[in-house]
Amino acid sequence: MKIRHTPGIDQAGQTGASLDISKINGIPIQGHTGQGSVTDVTVRRLLTLQGIFKPNEIVSSMTYQSQKNTVQMPDHKNRIQITYTPQFGDNKKLSAQIAQVLKPGQWIQLINRIGQLPEPVVPIAPSKYAIKVSH
Repeated sequence: MKIRHTPGIDQAGQTGASLDISKINGIPIQGHTGQGSVTDVTVRRLLTLQGIFKPNEIVSSMTYQSQKNTVQMPDHKNRIQITYTPQFGDNKKLSAQIAQVLKPGQWIQLINRIGQLPEPVVPIAPSKYAIKVSH
């Protein structure tokens, strides 16, 4: 399948590998840039994401030194674009198999259920059954 670039939609957006944020809690990105703004706070929070949640690229109208995955583009004054690399790259067969594991609504149910699980209690001292080992 060949994907054509559509004006206004980047190739990653056509495949679902990117998303644009134009408002945060009803506050538009347009006109709200600069240090401490809703745009700045959002990008800084996105920069804290790790593992598979870490964006490959965060595009905005702002500059973030020493942040390799941020890109400043003047035409992004009205949005923050977040791009991810598909987890299985170009392996469409594996991606399709993984996508069939749970449906979108089921993922939400799973995440909600995980959030309800209590935090485990981890003792900081050895149990009475621990065996002392000499070095």
